[in-house]
Amino acid sequence: VVSGVTGGGSADFMAKWTGGSTLGPSVLVDGGSGVTVVGASTLTVTGSAFSVGGATLAVAGGSVGIGTAAPQASLDVRGAVRLDNILRVVGMAAPAASGAGEGRIYFDSTGNRFLMSQNGGGYVSFGERVEVCQGLSASYCHLRR
Repeated sequence: VVSGVTGGGSADFMAKWTGGSTLGPSVLVDGGSGVTVVGASTLTVTGSAFSVGGATLAVAGGSVGIGTAAPQASLDVRGAVRLDNILRVVGMAAPAASGAGEGRIYFDSTGNRFLMSQNGGGYVSFGERVEVCQGLSASYCHLRR
C-alpha cells in the first residue's frame, strides 16, 4: 500500500492512474493466460511492429506487413498466402511491366481479362502464347500456351 493512493478495481483488470493519486481499472485484463483488451473499440500500439504468436505484424507509413517489419507495399506478405473465399480484383490501368526475375498480374477492366507481365516483358493475356526461356540458351526457348 502506497501512502496517499486511493481507488479500487476489478479482479484481473490491470490498474491505471485515473487521477494524480487515484487508481482505477483499465481496459486490459490479465486472467493468467494472456492479456485481453475489453470495452475498447481501438487498440493503439506505439512502435513500428509487434509480434502476434511469434509472427510479425507491422503497420508503417500506412502499409501493413505480415512476416516483415518493413512493408514495401500497401499489403506486404512475406510467406505463403492462403485465401479461402473470394478475392475481388477491381479493374485498373496497366501498371509498369514487371522487373527482371518477377511477375505481375492485373485485371484490365477495358478488356475484362487478367493480364500478366513476366521477367520484364510486356503484358499479355493468359491465353496468349508466351516465350519462356528461364535463363536458358536460345535453343531451349519455346512458346507455351
